[in-house]
Amino acid sequence: MHTPEQGTVLEGTRRGDGVIEVLRTAGLRRWRWSRQVGEHGAWYLPGTRDRLPPFPEIEHSATALRAAGFAVGTSVDDQPRSVADAEADRAARLDDRAQRLTERAERHGRSAQHRENAAARILDGIPLGQPILVGHHSERRHRRDLDRAETHDQAAREHDRRAADAARAAEVAAGHMRHRESPQVVAGRLERLQAQRRQVQRSLDGHSTSGRRAAGRQQLEPRSLPAGEYRDRLLAQASLLDAQIRHWSGVHEAHRAAGRIDTVDWDQVRPGDLLEYRGRWEVVRRVNKTTVTVVVDPGWNDKIVKRGVTAHRPAAHAPGDREANIPPARARQTTGPAVSPRSAAPSTRPQRGGGPTAGAGP
Repeated sequence: MHTPEQGTVLEGTRRGDGVIEVLRTAGLRRWRWSRQVGEHGAWYLPGTRDRLPPFPEIEHSATALRAAGFAVGTSVDDQPRSVADAEADRAARLDDRAQRLTERAERHGRSAQHRENAAARILDGIPLGQPILVGHHSERRHRRDLDRAETHDQAAREHDRRAADAARAAEVAAGHMRHRESPQVVAGRLERLQAQRRQVQRSLDGHSTSGRRAAGRQQLEPRSLPAGEYRDRLLAQASLLDAQIRHWSGVHEAHRAAGRIDTVDWDQVRPGDLLEYRGRWEVVRRVNKTTVTVVVDPGWNDKIVKRGVTAHRPAAHAPGDREANIPPARARQTTGPAVSPRSAAPSTRPQRGGGPTAGAGP
């Protein structure tokens, strides 16, 4: 069964009934089990919620299960819901997940404390520094108490580890939507969606990229126009992408109107100027189409993405002498707002030549 709300789900099965073994044997390894899907848990295909139905995998799975003697029926709802509803549902699911993980972390924290207290009670009954009296009637009890205390300590450490893992996962789930709707992430998503839409349109128009480039552009080769079921799927994909582009374009425009993105006039950026990127000030070496080359130490990535730049500060240049104001590639910025943690901090990674690292011993 496939619905936009649940994605592709295999209902009417349970773990251990042989279904997943049949699917694995047929090469269908994407199916996963979740207790959060369906009423009592179900097998599902990850990444299919609010997307087009994966018809090839659905058909392949049904064929494999029928061949193994299972009675299989298919139900596909390929009408997408609005992007706003899908995003609201995603936010609600992540809130629920964060709540579950927080409760799990608290449970493991309580269990860890309980085990620590149990170990402390056992050890409190042994005088401090008391050795095991070999051959004495207390030897067996003494060793047994030490083993019990060690068991409690190990269990407490394991509960602490699980509590920390759950707390980190809860923090990620709680911050996912904030990250997903951040200005730079929205801009990047919009670029990807528009590129996918252009690719679908090329397929609908009967063109494909040849892989050859001329004058900096990929060459298109004509091919037969899509027809039948393939064309219907392309049209459905185009419709879904159009809806997503409209939604995220609105979010992008809201960020732009609030001055959170696209605040730099790139026609005014020159080599030697300063750009704020992720809280750092970087020195411009060259402005490219979608990125900016900045001055960094050898071995660091010298490209930053334009959409991540939040502020621009012109440098004081002498007229006609901009190139002279660009620091050498190996120079470190030590004064002014151009200091970058990436170039100012000593490097602790091995150098390319195999030399010693900062702080390394002999």
